[in-house]
Amino acid sequence: MVIAQAKKIEVEGEALVFTFAATHRSLMAQLERKRAWVEQLAASASGRKMAVIMREADPAPGPTIIDPAAARQADLRARAAAEPTVQAMLDVFGGEIEDVEEIQ
Repeated sequence: MVIAQAKKIEVEGEALVFTFAATHRSLMAQLERKRAWVEQLAASASGRKMAVIMREADPAPGPTIIDPAAARQADLRARAAAEPTVQAMLDVFGGEIEDVEEIQ
């Protein structure tokens, strides 16, 4: 069950590398206690001596901060581009939408 929670399992040269998410540090400790058994199993399956290495995965990037004004402008551009009249104008004259203002 511990191995199934690994984020990634790879063979690097003569080593079997288990990468765990930071939230699964306790699972790394459990695998450490079973290291000899896993190394023996890996050697039996591969026909060569294999070391077991455990790594912690790099943390996921944090949430991206979105500028509300930029998000609003992107939404307005998408809505304008979806309009059939605007699409027809772009098809005939080419170009691209640079700026959009909402009429209130």
